[in-house]
Amino acid sequence: MAHVAGQSRYQVELVAPALDDLVGSDHPVRVIDAFVETLDLRHLGFARVEAEATGRPPYAPGDLLKLYIYGYMNQMRSSRRQEREAARNFEVMWRINRVRPSFKTIADFRKDHADAIVRTCRAFVLFCRRQSLMAGEAVAIGGTKIAAVASFKTVITPKKLAERLAAVERKIKEHLAAMDEADRQEEAEPTGRTWRRRSKRSRRSGRQSSNRRANWPSDTSSSASRASARRG
Repeated sequence: MAHVAGQSRYQVELVAPALDDLVGSDHPVRVIDAFVETLDLRHLGFARVEAEATGRPPYAPGDLLKLYIYGYMNQMRSSRRQEREAARNFEVMWRINRVRPSFKTIADFRKDHADAIVRTCRAFVLFCRRQSLMAGEAVAIGGTKIAAVASFKTVITPKKLAERLAAVERKIKEHLAAMDEADRQEEAEPTGRTWRRRSKRSRRSGRQSSNRRANWPSDTSSSASRASARRG
């Protein structure tokens, strides 16, 4: 009995599937796309909502915002990873219409619109909870002790609601800080070419220092002979 075999990667199809056919009608990415399309980006504080008549055309802030929210929901804590996903992930391609912003563009967008992104992500989380798209439940496993439900502590007061909103904003800011730290670590890592140049320089300096050490005794003996000749 043979294994389950797929189609050949070289098989030519007369009708190529549209990118929209690769994303299910109930896929979560469609929720993010519809949510961002309803936002007033200018009112939220995003720049370049309307492109200038002259100069290089910028990326649409709505596309970059969709990319960021997708990374936030899927724990992508690196601008370089979001850049890679934009080139290989069909879900991301569908969402941002196959544009491929560089990691520098993604990082600059995050730094320039940090407050607006926090407000947008908070509104998105609340929207998902109101639409029952996000459970937001806590699960206890093992021997954890759980307080009874019938308690005044479970009543949602305006103060507790404000505390929960503050917790949502804190998590979003932590995600922003984690992305900044990931970008700094990736920039600090040397590339293969840089590492080879540094290794070559270190080997060259090591050989030079060893040659100098090898010549030290002869230099010392010659200086000593010159000093005895002067005394004589």
